[in-house]
Amino acid sequence: MSTKVSIKNLIFLGIVCLGLLAGSVWAQENVALGKPTTGSSTWEAASGPELAVDGIAPQSYPIFHSGSGDRTPWWQVDLEQPYLIKTIVLWNRQDCCQLRLRDIAIEIKDSSDELVYVTVVNEGDELGAPATITIDLTIPVQGQYVRVSRTEDLSLSGDDQYLLQLAEVQIYAQVPGQAYNPTPANGAARSGDNSASTDEVDVTLEWFTGKITNPDDPNIVEVDPDLIKHMLYLGEDPNSENLPLLAEIPAGDPIEEAVQYGPVTLNRDTTYYWRVDEVSSEATVTGDLWTFTTESSTPVIVGVSPTSEFAWSVESAPIAGTEAESAVFTLDVENPYSDDLTGMSFEWYKVQSGSDVKVAEGSSVFTIPTVTDADAGEYYCIVTLDDPATGVTSQSDNAALGIKQLLARWPFDGNLEDQIGDYDGAALGAPISYVDGIVPANGGVGQAVKFDGIDGGDAQAVTVPTAMIAPNTSWTFSFWEYTNDAIRTGYMLASGNPNGYEKLYIWRREGSDWANGNTDYYGNLNGIPTGWDPSVLTGSIGPINEYFPRFEWHQVTWTYDYDTNFYIWYVDGIARASANAPAPLDQFDSLFYIANRRNMARAYKGFIDDFRVYNFTMDAVEVAGLYTEVVGGYICLNPIANDLNGDCVINLADFAILAADWTSCNLLPAEACN
Repeated sequence: MSTKVSIKNLIFLGIVCLGLLAGSVWAQENVALGKPTTGSSTWEAASGPELAVDGIAPQSYPIFHSGSGDRTPWWQVDLEQPYLIKTIVLWNRQDCCQLRLRDIAIEIKDSSDELVYVTVVNEGDELGAPATITIDLTIPVQGQYVRVSRTEDLSLSGDDQYLLQLAEVQIYAQVPGQAYNPTPANGAARSGDNSASTDEVDVTLEWFTGKITNPDDPNIVEVDPDLIKHMLYLGEDPNSENLPLLAEIPAGDPIEEAVQYGPVTLNRDTTYYWRVDEVSSEATVTGDLWTFTTESSTPVIVGVSPTSEFAWSVESAPIAGTEAESAVFTLDVENPYSDDLTGMSFEWYKVQSGSDVKVAEGSSVFTIPTVTDADAGEYYCIVTLDDPATGVTSQSDNAALGIKQLLARWPFDGNLEDQIGDYDGAALGAPISYVDGIVPANGGVGQAVKFDGIDGGDAQAVTVPTAMIAPNTSWTFSFWEYTNDAIRTGYMLASGNPNGYEKLYIWRREGSDWANGNTDYYGNLNGIPTGWDPSVLTGSIGPINEYFPRFEWHQVTWTYDYDTNFYIWYVDGIARASANAPAPLDQFDSLFYIANRRNMARAYKGFIDDFRVYNFTMDAVEVAGLYTEVVGGYICLNPIANDLNGDCVINLADFAILAADWTSCNLLPAEACN
């Protein structure tokens, strides 16, 4: 059945019509993915039209990019068969030149290459260089070819006037007349209602009848009025052609938009495949292959939370000046017959060489009230189904318990010794000296290392080993800094390549040529330089554009979670910046350089006190504690609404502030206050 639709009508429906098939759910997939594409030109061989349907969005260059001098650029995709097109999404380039995605014409053509729809979006860049542009067609349009083109804009300069660039084009649609929106959903797990049998479940199959464009009115998309029946196929063979016919269901009079069949009794723990072919007087439209898995016969374990936990132990806590903690692991599990925690028994085991040891039973929650070093290791739970009394079991994945440790600490109280282990520091360059620090020592005033910010052969630094940080692990480090110069500073901490950019650096910005004067910090973790301009360092956490006054002590803390590749930079106990590193930081260089970089070319001027390294990712509360244990006071991690005096507490003091202004009124005219 061919459909001819006028451009005029389609433009009208795209602007005015507000409703779409009330009561139905429009099932869609990106039908442009991997389809054949063409373009009017390309910037180079590496910027071909196929890049706009490669499934990568968002994306930076290389993307589809029209060629220099092509002032009427276009890009087109062939969907290889007609579809009812509902939504088109254009993805802008990420890395630069976003203003070029403007004055964009979208055309849809039918299988005969006749134009059936056209619209223009983001005229004059009214959307402001958007990351994406979405064209949502109120009434789906049937077409096979989609073309994207750009109109030249002479108000811009150079290449920006005419170049077309598309990071990705997504087209969401469905085959005309094809059944859609199945229940169970395609790929669903644990499908079916429980029956009396422990081996079987009842599954009701549902779907929506395929839609077509009315041949006489393109503003109407409806079920095929010539539909006769639905052919339902179901089986365990993933080859759609081999599925046995389960039933022929009449289309009904009137034709039913939502169809239901069942329940069908099926085996548990089984993956089934099914499809619905729509048979009309004109043709048979073969359905997509759908799949689902039936309900389990064994306890359904979602997982253990947390999968990895660290806690201070009886042995490690005193070294860090804190207290031992508890550890709690919770199993998320369901009885597949009752969908809750009833009718199951639980046994927790600790992994041991030779034979694992049972450590607890009777609950889905396993608690170690006070952790000791001996508790470190991996744990799992075995769940047995007691009701119904089948005796089947499921075993969880392992969850790990690690011991929080202060791996190394350099108090810098007149020496460079590691207070925890054997990782003593060494001084480089001109002799260093010591001044009063901020962290107390033995109940009295502690000391800090003084660095003079010397350049050249007398440049100073202190190096300490990094060997205490195991490869492929999380960590936290912290230190205090005091900049004692109005202009000059440099690297406070660095580690990495002697001939290039470090895997890590923390920099107190220097010189009046930097943004924000001399009051901010700059840092990088596992970044790759793309030039000498620090603003374009790949992976750089960048500047913390906040005011951190010189001639004051500030605590700098970095935390890194290896599993998520995420790090957070805290200053004075508060998170100031965070990012994912470009790649996981597997291992540091052999040394940390304190108060300089490895090539000794960026000397820091000021004092450094109390450098610590921990073997876990501290949370915000723990970092705040590191700060307040030295300076006292409090930190408000989560400000509260209506806290009028900013003390992080709602009490009578806030009410007093409110009451003092209870009758105040600043409305104009004054009579409005009455």
